[in-house]
Amino acid sequence: MDTVIESQAATISERPGRAYNGVRAAVLMIAAVLIALVLLVLMGTWFTAIGAVIILAVIVSVFGLYMLQPNQAAVLTFFGEYRGTDRTPGARWTNPLVRRATISLRVRNFATSTSKVNDANGNPIQVAAVVVWQVADTARARFAVDDYVHYVMIQA
Repeated sequence: MDTVIESQAATISERPGRAYNGVRAAVLMIAAVLIALVLLVLMGTWFTAIGAVIILAVIVSVFGLYMLQPNQAAVLTFFGEYRGTDRTPGARWTNPLVRRATISLRVRNFATSTSKVNDANGNPIQVAAVVVWQVADTARARFAVDDYVHYVMIQA
């Protein structure tokens, strides 16, 4: 009995990732630090511990901030599991444990080398092409092939 093993990477397709406005997150972090400093300086020992925990949480949360340029996307993975793609440009925030890999969505082009082929009558013809392409599915570009830029060039 033959068992067919289907690759999960081949079946992954892009879906929206969970990321939030980075400016709002930064403002909340600054506000939390100010509240923690007030707790540390003005209040008693019980509030000092709470203030220290808030500052520690803000320090960890800072690692979730990232920036996306226009025509860029971030592929989000959480401990190796695909969690989605964020395509919103600007300052963004996500869970600090989520890894982000940026992929360019810009239109690219390249010219293939000239190849000499024969037509049906045996006449030599030189063939070349200019290939214009753009990443449409970031999850497949990240997980289905090792290097999607090299893959397109080889296929052309």
